[in-house]
Amino acid sequence: MISDGALLDNYVASFEKLDDMAAVKEIFPIAWELAVGDADEYGEKRWRPVKVATDSSMLEPIYAQLPARFPRLYEELLLSYRWAEVDLGSYTLLANPLGPDLSRLQDSLYMGPNHLWKALVPAGYVQFAKGPDVDFDLFVSITALVVRVAIASSSRSTMKKYFATIESKLSPSSRIVSGN
Repeated sequence: MISDGALLDNYVASFEKLDDMAAVKEIFPIAWELAVGDADEYGEKRWRPVKVATDSSMLEPIYAQLPARFPRLYEELLLSYRWAEVDLGSYTLLANPLGPDLSRLQDSLYMGPNHLWKALVPAGYVQFAKGPDVDFDLFVSITALVVRVAIASSSRSTMKKYFATIESKLSPSSRIVSGN
């Protein structure tokens, strides 16, 4: 059986197989911080994830604002690597930027696009990725790409409660049309 560390190493190694790893200073500043090599004729570089050893105590400021902890493997990923936003085909993993702690990650979790955390965190969710397209597809972002930080069953009633909570936070013009 593959170890958790090896599984995470393989996952991070897939980044460059699925994403072009483009780093343009003005457009992707976090990617630029991770850039390696010389810029091409268009001023683009390629970035690479960086393996780091981060003390688990660095998660405590984030956990102080959450109802529960991250899943173990995601926590280990956060503590072991820094990366830019990366397109992995079916989703785009939000960045875990370079830094001596995880404060920049915390900022992106709580102040990300559309401030989804205002609806997600009280419901026991944290966004860690977004839909695969360039714009912020709210339905995909909310339904498919959140980490459940509170332990709950995946029953239909739990999902209905979750969607009701999210829907109540959305403006009437952006409400998700619910089916049966």
